[in-house]
Amino acid sequence: MPFIQWYPGHIAKAERQLKEQLNRVDVIFEVLDARIPLASHHPDVPGWIGDKPRLVVLNRTDMIPESVRQGWLNWFAAQGETLYCTNAKQGKGIKALKKAAQAAGVQMNERRQQRGMRPRAVRAVVIGFPNVGKSALINRLLGRKVAASARRAGVTRQLQWIRISDALELFRCTWNYSS
Repeated sequence: MPFIQWYPGHIAKAERQLKEQLNRVDVIFEVLDARIPLASHHPDVPGWIGDKPRLVVLNRTDMIPESVRQGWLNWFAAQGETLYCTNAKQGKGIKALKKAAQAAGVQMNERRQQRGMRPRAVRAVVIGFPNVGKSALINRLLGRKVAASARRAGVTRQLQWIRISDALELFRCTWNYSS
């Protein structure tokens, strides 16, 4: 039987661009869809980011029963991962996520000060497959709509920096580049 490989070119292109930009960020937000968290996780992400802090965000938790949410919390905890549950449409879980990102940046700023550099805002990247709620999450983190979002894939077409506060900047990218 012939080997069939499914890997769209636009995803490969987005991955290359993401890997090129990862050295510019301190923290990674990996957004997963609560309905299909394992299917919306790219297995290569841990290898790409190395030892940078990764905040795993289970978004759209309003679309699953509480028992399922608790099951995923337990499963990720057993894997050694802290899971941040959010409903970006309604703003639930956003404050805890902001705090976690800023806390992850404390070590980065301590290292900067040891080298005689001034502290700066934590630079984070929001990554995830199409339609997991990246734009809705960014809009909630910022408190206003800056990132277009829709029910269809391909709305986000460029990489962009978005300043959330004096303490946090986000680099938004996507894995759904369209030709």
